Amino acid sequence: MPASVLITGANRGIGLGFVKQVLQWKDLQYLFACCRNPTSAKELNAISTSDKRVHVVQMDVVDESSVINAAAQVSDILGEIGLNLLINNAGILESGDRATWVGAQQDCFLRHFSVNSVAPVIVSKEFLPLLELASKNYANPESFGIDRAAIINISSMLGSIGDNTSGSKFVPNLAYRASKAALNQVTRTISVDLVSKKILVASFCPGWVKTDMGSSAAQLEVFESTSQLCETFLKLNAENNGQFLDRTGKIMNF
Repeated sequence: MPASVLITGANRGIGLGFVKQVLQWKDLQYLFACCRNPTSAKELNAISTSDKRVHVVQMDVVDESSVINAAAQVSDILGEIGLNLLINNAGILESGDRATWVGAQQDCFLRHFSVNSVAPVIVSKEFLPLLELASKNYANPESFGIDRAAIINISSMLGSIGDNTSGSKFVPNLAYRASKAALNQVTRTISVDLVSKKILVASFCPGWVKTDMGSSAAQLEVFESTSQLCETFLKLNAENNGQFLDRTGKIMNF
């Protein structure tokens, strides 16, 4: 199990669910819960008060200077230990015609790509030195998994090009679909680039979850999704590098 974990978008929804699940990992020493406005993250702050392994870190994923500052703060705490697991969870899904292709508004599409596609690249770039350090320090030179060093990108089945047979019929939000498809390309590319460093990279679909983004009509509770995801994370190995998986570990189509 990893000793150090960082989660973006950790103040609510799936991100907060990850915090609660990761805290159950017996070897965990540091959990960095990142969010844009820590002062308003009441439940997250309550958790950090009661569990000293949790460090609430201010990070606006679309503000590069904020990401750089967060990386410096985390580095000061971890020192030479390094970061075992980065979970790029922060994301947006805006509703309305502006997110469809027939009513597309440029600013809406750019926001989706900025948060859902570009931000994980920037965050991964800034935390790469800490991931490299953790990988280098790991005792078993052949190990490949989250206990060594890994980047997990939270994607969506709506980003699958191969499985998109309905077009805009059921989910007309092209901005979200396209930005998650781009994220999957990010995952595959970085996974190839980092394989020699033994840093695992994978995309995951959490399912349709009852959050502010997923709505109350969704099929899964946050606990159901995040508990299954975290169980699957622990089983990842070299074969999963660069893959797009569902919460149970089933391979999904890019």
